[in-house]
Amino acid sequence: MSNYEDSKDLRTWYVQQQPLYESFAYRVRETIVSLLGREKIAYLSVTARTKSPESLIRKVSRKTYKDPKQEITDLAGVRIITYVEPEVIAACEVIQRSFNVHPEKSLDKSSQLEVDRFGY
Repeated sequence: MSNYEDSKDLRTWYVQQQPLYESFAYRVRETIVSLLGREKIAYLSVTARTKSPESLIRKVSRKTYKDPKQEITDLAGVRIITYVEPEVIAACEVIQRSFNVHPEKSLDKSSQLEVDRFGY
């Protein structure tokens, strides 16, 4: 994003859209909790969040987007924390069966973590 006016417009747009993303994240979270329960996968927590307007502006200023409103893919997210690695694998399998996952836009954080931690 090259100038102040563009960032002001993006912020205004996102502040108007953020409640929709919050509702979406909450519904996806509830769906995942239900799926994990049905599959009897133990977990510590399932949390949902939306990107803050400030974080959005920072990200757009760091990267090159022609149309950030259409190109940014992480305005809402859900994080699952499980107790042990087999539950991570089982949770991933449930998500892949239940949602349209885009591998090229998904990150596997497990390779970046220490031995005593699992990825998300």
